[in-house]
Amino acid sequence: MKCFVCKKTVADDTELRFGKIVCDGCEPETFTQENMCLVSYAAIREAQGDEPHHMSLTDGNEVAAVIAAVNVGIDSRLQAITGCDFSAGKRTIDGKPELVLCITMECSISVEALPVLLRRLFDGNGAEGDKEIFDAGMSLAGSMMMVLGFDDTGNFVGREGLD
Repeated sequence: MKCFVCKKTVADDTELRFGKIVCDGCEPETFTQENMCLVSYAAIREAQGDEPHHMSLTDGNEVAAVIAAVNVGIDSRLQAITGCDFSAGKRTIDGKPELVLCITMECSISVEALPVLLRRLFDGNGAEGDKEIFDAGMSLAGSMMMVLGFDDTGNFVGREGLD
């Protein structure tokens, strides 16, 4: 039997984690997405490439979910979200500040941080019982996975494969 993440041989009595064999060393490098399918950090980083992941958020609950996930600091897996740039601004019509269309949060998320952010959004880390923020974080994470080229089962199929 081989580990889902590192492909090393593991003992025959290794417990399944969401239908996959994951060795103890790789378990902190995985998360489950909205359909309870296991995804590895390595798969997210490979799909992301070498560039930061950029997104613009205008939904207040999505912004709150990202802020909550980042503000957890070091979590129970001893992981933190670092290497991210966030800025807020206002989208206006003709540059007139009195005609504010929406508040935006511009995000640039490093290759190292994206899998941790996705896991925290799927887990609801930081939402602290706020269902609207939890749901917004879950939806945002699912959308981010789709943009990266993952299907509903957590398998990378590429953006072209999502038609």
